[in-house]
Amino acid sequence: MNPERMRDTFGKLCYMVMDSRLPEINEHMEFDLYKPIKTVYSFLESKKEQDNGLGLKILQDPLILDATAEIKPKGKTRTLINRQIKLKESAIEKLSSKYSSVHGFNKEELRQVLYSIGDFNAYTNSNRNPIERMIKRLEEFFINSHESNTYSLVFGQLLMKIYSPLINIH
Repeated sequence: MNPERMRDTFGKLCYMVMDSRLPEINEHMEFDLYKPIKTVYSFLESKKEQDNGLGLKILQDPLILDATAEIKPKGKTRTLINRQIKLKESAIEKLSSKYSSVHGFNKEELRQVLYSIGDFNAYTNSNRNPIERMIKRLEEFFINSHESNTYSLVFGQLLMKIYSPLINIH
């Protein structure tokens, strides 16, 4: 989807969604465009009464670190990557079996919770790590421990003094 081509229609859609929250507009539309964002926590909390908080306990289990870890292939052998994938899938299966219940969440719902957390971790790392690398490089290569006027950006002052009488600048 090219944002350049959607600029007009997307902007109108944004205004329509914002205006739909106004009571007088909502009354004419006869439906609501607002829906709260469903987070992992709110999803697990939704069945807190039925499963006695068992779903929320999955967030405290130490195995969740293995189940939601991002597997980065850089600098690893194929066998090591496969071992990490198996460890991750095994952790997901153990957690989904341990915390599923008849009245609470089934295994598939808990797998989706774990995959969602894993996706968040991967997304965060893919956006945060390049910035951290750049900051590290800037600190490493551009530390200005002493200021130097050798390469000053104040140039042209001498020429300006020479040519100012010719072009009537004072």
